[in-house]
Amino acid sequence: MAEGVETKLKVGLIMPAAQVVTEPLFYEVAGSQFEFFTTRLYLRGSDVESLLEMEKLLPRAVEVLASAKVDIIVYCCTASGAILGNEEEIHKCDHFSRETNIPMATTMIGVVDALPDEKTRNQVLAENPQKLFGF
Repeated sequence: MAEGVETKLKVGLIMPAAQVVTEPLFYEVAGSQFEFFTTRLYLRGSDVESLLEMEKLLPRAVEVLASAKVDIIVYCCTASGAILGNEEEIHKCDHFSRETNIPMATTMIGVVDALPDEKTRNQVLAENPQKLFGF
């Protein structure tokens, strides 16, 4: 690497196509040491069936970002994570991380990890996703 050239962490983001709020926030809060590469998944509606259909597009999105040689992949759909559950989210990340040799995380895992204690985590995870997200 050339002297004086800053190395940036390449973050691959996967987002529902209609989700336009979060991506600009990454740029705003992350700082100059990060570069973001985003791919989007088609989402027909906001109901459970549509979210589960969108999940089927995830392997291709992971493959696209892996081909861009990102350093980490973040799937940014907390609603689908709530439907599938935290255990499935962890399994999904482990699977794609092994498949691509790139660490993967989801926003749902981040939300659960940020909860202050196990009692609160269990309470949130026990909630019905329809009640949590209004669909």
